[in-house]
Amino acid sequence: MPPFDAPRIDPFQHRRKLAGMLTSAECASHKRAIPYHARALDKIRVAPPRAAAPRLLCVIYTYSKHHATNARTAAETWLPRCDGSLILSDTTDEAEGIVGVPHEGKEEYNNIWQKTRANWRYVYEYYREEFDYFHIAGDDTFVVADNMRAFLQRPEILEAHARGDPLFLGRRMKASGNPDHLFNTGGSGYTFNRAALELLYDSFDEPF
Repeated sequence: MPPFDAPRIDPFQHRRKLAGMLTSAECASHKRAIPYHARALDKIRVAPPRAAAPRLLCVIYTYSKHHATNARTAAETWLPRCDGSLILSDTTDEAEGIVGVPHEGKEEYNNIWQKTRANWRYVYEYYREEFDYFHIAGDDTFVVADNMRAFLQRPEILEAHARGDPLFLGRRMKASGNPDHLFNTGGSGYTFNRAALELLYDSFDEPF
């Protein structure tokens, strides 16, 4: 990998952007404006906060054209509800709280692995000791952080995490329909615990 050259940013800065819950009138207005959002909202139940919840770092990856749109929307809605949050991009934008993380090759979809590899290295270098779980997603994703924490506190996950097992959690997909080749889809996000992050980091200098 190339020399690491990206500054550490405050993982709590976006929490200051949290404006609080919408009023009933505002919710009703959104439902009238976008009917299919109303159908989606009716299906969502937010888990109540729990004691001793794991510390969750949420990360989105983006690029410069989306700083003032997708990235800003995430920073003003769901990202502050995580324990910590980062917005990683191809360029730094201090006004939006975004850090540029350099990677090998071009900034394009066909080079997404190099972008992903550099982003995870950044997370590992600076934040691995501060959080228990690390969730990464595209800039057009919405995560209900309280539901994520509730999922991470399911007994089978708590037991595996306590044993020190590496956990790679997400929406499993079949590569080209092959049930023997499973992967967690990237755009909607996936989650590592610290043991899995360390395992990934140790493989970064292997050829890809």
